[in-house]
Amino acid sequence: MFIGMDEYNDGKTALVDIEIDQGSKIHRAFLSNDGKIIAYEMIAENYPSWALIVFESISEYYNEIKNVDWIISEIKISMLDTIKELLLKRVD
Repeated sequence: MFIGMDEYNDGKTALVDIEIDQGSKIHRAFLSNDGKIIAYEMIAENYPSWALIVFESISEYYNEIKNVDWIISEIKISMLDTIKELLLKRVD
């Protein structure tokens, strides 16, 4: 699968964009053209410190992040609302 990273490198276009503790934890997620969620995560204290994850659907993505305290506690309400709208629109 080819991922054109140029369209996914800006937090302004992200579905979810979280950066805490001066960049020691970053979580960015983008909706791809085919409905997948591409997430980049960096946690400086972990090894390896970063990961690129592809979720098959918005529901799979939401099910993964809803119990991750540092993501859910920092997510903007508008971002969470967008996720919930996408969950309502999804076709299984």
